[in-house]
Amino acid sequence: MIEKRKITSAQMAIIMYTSITSTGILLLPSAAFQYAKRDIWLALIIGAALGLFTVFAACRLHQYFPKKTLIQYSEQLLGRFAGKLIGFIYIFFVIYLNSFILREYSESIISNFLSSTPLFIVMGSMVFVCSLGVRSGIEVLGRCAQIFMPVIVLLFLLILILLIPELEPLNILPVMENGIIPPIKGSLVAMIWFGEYILISSLLPFVSDPNKGLKNGMTSVLATLSAIVMVSLVILSLFGQLMGDYLFPVIVAARYISIADFVEHVEAIIMAIWVLGAFMKISLFYYVTVLETAQWFKLSDYRPLVFPLGLLLVIFCRWIFPNLQQLIESVGLAFTAFSVSIEIGLPVLLLISAFIFQKLRQNKGNQRNESV
Repeated sequence: MIEKRKITSAQMAIIMYTSITSTGILLLPSAAFQYAKRDIWLALIIGAALGLFTVFAACRLHQYFPKKTLIQYSEQLLGRFAGKLIGFIYIFFVIYLNSFILREYSESIISNFLSSTPLFIVMGSMVFVCSLGVRSGIEVLGRCAQIFMPVIVLLFLLILILLIPELEPLNILPVMENGIIPPIKGSLVAMIWFGEYILISSLLPFVSDPNKGLKNGMTSVLATLSAIVMVSLVILSLFGQLMGDYLFPVIVAARYISIADFVEHVEAIIMAIWVLGAFMKISLFYYVTVLETAQWFKLSDYRPLVFPLGLLLVIFCRWIFPNLQQLIESVGLAFTAFSVSIEIGLPVLLLISAFIFQKLRQNKGNQRNESV
């Protein structure tokens, strides 16, 4: 096996929770608000349904092919050519999303904290640190997630508690003022984040207790939903209709905290959370890219690909998103349609193919028994 280390299903769930929540609370509230307005919480709940389906599909496919990743069983189900094509699309999708995450991280750090630092330095330093974690294997990433998650959760709860005196709950009302269509439109943006749970299809073969994968995966989705809904409602209560005017509303909200002119400038806590969460998410996508690329080329070791693909990630990130404005505009119809179609289309296609594959194999077995 190309990866000899193992993680538990709980560690897998923590990796996914830490990775998706960290970026979800930073950018998703603003992006979904553009469509859902005050019903952003409902849009998030609808969007989370894709995450639940993705976890179910990945675990079901893992039952059919317990020691194989998506790249490997795609070829077995669809044939060499179609399987290779599906694998290439999947790898491109993962590295494309990772370039978005890396650029999002770099722009937020530069625009809010390190305004004089060159973009290349911020991106390059993060990719280099992530590459060390990726080379060390999935077990190291699992242990990092276990350490980081309590820190991230406690710091965010602290921020939310300190914001309570500034909140105006009436900003959440009225509910479904313009009907169900705005929340549905907002849910498509939320699906980009929750659909990222498709990555567990690359982690399940290296889980030591895969029988608990479905339960822990579903728990991770619901925990992610709870965290993002909680943050979105706090920001909505604070800013009301002005919420959509901020690209990173959580950071702006943290600047409102001032207790006795002593507890101030707590946005540094947001930066600490963001750096830890971004490290986990970039590392996760980076690891899946390297692992699946090695399997696509049928290599016996993925580590020689780590640094070359890291350099490609930085170049790709700069090439696809030349500036912050294009990064913001990318979270639009085309990007949403591309992401959601991959996150829904691939699991559905492979599930149907696996079902047909199993039926054909059962029929062949029955025919053999009858002939005997």
